[in-house]
Amino acid sequence: MTCESEKTKPHQQRDVSQKQAQNPIEKERGEGLRSCRSRISYTSLSSNGLIGQILSSISNLQNLWHLNLSRNKLSNPLPVIQGRGLPRLLSKDLTYNNLSLGSVLDWIKDKELSDLSDNFLMDNISGFFTNMSNLQKLKLSHNQLKFDILKIKLPDVISSVELKSNQLSGFLSRILNNRANNFLEILNVSDFRHNAETH
Repeated sequence: MTCESEKTKPHQQRDVSQKQAQNPIEKERGEGLRSCRSRISYTSLSSNGLIGQILSSISNLQNLWHLNLSRNKLSNPLPVIQGRGLPRLLSKDLTYNNLSLGSVLDWIKDKELSDLSDNFLMDNISGFFTNMSNLQKLKLSHNQLKFDILKIKLPDVISSVELKSNQLSGFLSRILNNRANNFLEILNVSDFRHNAETH
């Protein structure tokens, strides 16, 4: 993530993946980033050994449309972001952290792409899709979710759902035969060593 001067083009990217930055999230408060954070649209802090909670100061990045915090050691609680939140955020990658589902906050909800694979999600996700009408792709693979597929109501516009390597039960026919899910192209519930038998 760089911001060289006030003349820098408005769509900035910040990628410090695998650079082991020292507390990079905390450095959002530094003067260098403060001067250009309103123009940053893409942030990747993947594989930096980040520990603890995601700070609510991330809400200062009002033009952010992609957030990658994967492969760290981030844990709950997720920050409660007041006001406008992250109005432009479309996709987020929180894979390979230590997050549990808990309550789904507004800045997590209703984005086009959500990837929460390879965490320690254990809660029932029956109500996860409430007020997520814009969700198009969801990845929750390799968690410890235990739920009945019959209790899930997918958003009408969703095209891809990955739930493999969880503890699923119920019948897939209700989802596959639901005419409301006209956009659904990918439904991955594979790896029956972990999932209960589905049909």
